[in-house]
This record gives sequence, C-alpha cells and structure tokens, in this order.
Amino acid sequence: MSLIIDKGVANELCVTLSELMDEDIAQNWLFVFTKLSGNTIYKTFLTDETDFPGRYNLFTLTEGSEVTFSETGQYKYEVYQMPDTDDTDQTRGVFVESGKLTVNKATIVRPTKSADKTRVSYERGS
Repeated sequence: MSLIIDKGVANELCVTLSELMDEDIAQNWLFVFTKLSGNTIYKTFLTDETDFPGRYNLFTLTEGSEVTFSETGQYKYEVYQMPDTDDTDQTRGVFVESGKLTVNKATIVRPTKSADKTRVSYERGS
C-alpha cells in the first residue's frame, strides 16, 4: 500500500515505525521524499500524533506548509529516527521505514446531487 498526499490540504500519514526504532534515542521523525523521475528530494520533521505508537504512528502533513511538492506523481518515502531536529542528514539517524507515495493535484470539492432522484423507467415497445 502506498501513502497518498493531496496538494494544498492536510494529509494523514499512517505508518509503522516501532519495529526498527531505537528506544535509546529521541523520537524525532525525519521524512524524506524523493521523486522517482528526476530525484528531487524534500525533507521535513513531523510529530507523531497517535496514542498507540507501539501499533502504528499517525502524522499530519500539510502540503504547502511542511512540504511543498513542485510536481505531482510518484515518490519514494523514507522515515528516519533522528537524535535532534537540527540535523536533516539522514545518515546520522536510524532508518525505520520506506515505501511509495503518490502526490495528487488539489482535491476539488464538488457539490453532491440531491438524494431525491427521479426514477426513469423504460418500456419495451411492441
């Protein structure tokens, strides 16, 4: 399963980081996003918002605030546990997860049609 981010809105990212995390260092989570075509790299620290980090980790990424993706499309994501938030060099952190990410255009909210629909029936002519 891949993560999905819509441009211009807050997006929830649900991952599992506890399997490979180091209990002895701080839980500063560095997310690294790499565009599959072109190798553009984006980095940001996100805060774990879950009450059950042993089961899963939930983060909110507001596209256009924490990260502004210049292109939609396919990315690879990696998450690193970093000793502090002043250092974005992932080689000094602990690798905990990677996967695929899709960045979509901004979601367009369209009005929904009324639930009161007209039923049309057709009869077969003789």
